[in-house]
Amino acid sequence: MRTTKSWDGVSYRAVFQTVKDQWVTITIGEDDFVPVFRGRRVINVPEFNFADSRQMGLMLADKTPGAFHLELAEIGLDSQL
Repeated sequence: MRTTKSWDGVSYRAVFQTVKDQWVTITIGEDDFVPVFRGRRVINVPEFNFADSRQMGLMLADKTPGAFHLELAEIGLDSQL
């Protein structure tokens, strides 16, 4: 997640696991996000807040070569989390 419209700078990363050939429900809260810059954790930046979100992206970052397929049925924000 990014809190600015810039493509460079601090972003907030939350990690989740998939299960091959299975649909899973993943719930990620604000506390699950850590600030990073080019993949490295940074300090002295504001904590992540969903209300500040301006961009969202997904990245395969396990450094494992090979085919990968991800289907998303829904992305939503539950205001009660």
